[in-house]
Amino acid sequence: MRIFIRDPYSGGYMDALKLSTGSSRFLKKNCCFLLMGYDSITSFFRAHGKAVRFLILKHGQKWRAADKGVVFIPQEKKPDHLGHRRRLKDRFKRNGLEPFQDYEVVEFILSYALARKDTKPLARELLRVFGSLRGIIETPVEDLKKVRGLGEHSALLFKLIKAASERYLRERLFQAPCVITSPADLLAYCQSKMGRLRDEEFRVIYLNTRNKVIEEEVLQEGTVDQTVVYPRKVMEKAIRLKATALILVHNHPGGTAYPSPEDRELTRTLAQAANNLQIKVHDHLIIGQEGHFSFLENNLL
Repeated sequence: MRIFIRDPYSGGYMDALKLSTGSSRFLKKNCCFLLMGYDSITSFFRAHGKAVRFLILKHGQKWRAADKGVVFIPQEKKPDHLGHRRRLKDRFKRNGLEPFQDYEVVEFILSYALARKDTKPLARELLRVFGSLRGIIETPVEDLKKVRGLGEHSALLFKLIKAASERYLRERLFQAPCVITSPADLLAYCQSKMGRLRDEEFRVIYLNTRNKVIEEEVLQEGTVDQTVVYPRKVMEKAIRLKATALILVHNHPGGTAYPSPEDRELTRTLAQAANNLQIKVHDHLIIGQEGHFSFLENNLL
């Protein structure tokens, strides 16, 4: 038999057997006891009456000297979603997310923010509104909160997942011994960081003699063109960092990743300026929502 103590301030329940002596004394004075597993107070008292150190009150009775009492509730069947949630966790531990359907992934994530709620209906609704897990994660918090049943706490969990993923990918990129031999790490980071930006952004990744990342810099936000991205500024930073190579990256918000004539001209200008200082431009990547374009892969460098 387990006795659960209800904290009147938080509304939570604690196992009385796991409490310290001091905590038990305090809670017995201030909290309600829930006696689980018995169909009546009489049956409970017959089984454990000798061990009970507090008065069991009948319905409607009150303490004479203190505002405390004992509340009895019969053993209830646990909600079905609790068993389903446990099965999701077991599946994840065995096989990861690969066998999960999209709604199950969202449901699993929500279970950590909405511990006492069946999250499957909300997961399905989020996918209906935003189209995909990526759509949910990349939607602003205020827009997520417009979905009935999703508060700020749950919405921030999706933002936390995205931010943590980006930090992980950035660490992989910076810790790679040679970014040229690990192009997947570079593309994964750039796609995650820039793929869904609403404004155009131009970045420069500075490399050392072993093609290991030294630093990255957001050089320009907004319209990117030759008059804004000053080659001199890029080269001064490269010299200061003792960089021997560069990778240029910018995005095309809401469009394809194919380079415009201005993109080609800007690349030629920067590559020529770098070459004059014996600094190599390894590539210029254009990041789109659904893919990328590499100047190196298309023989434009």
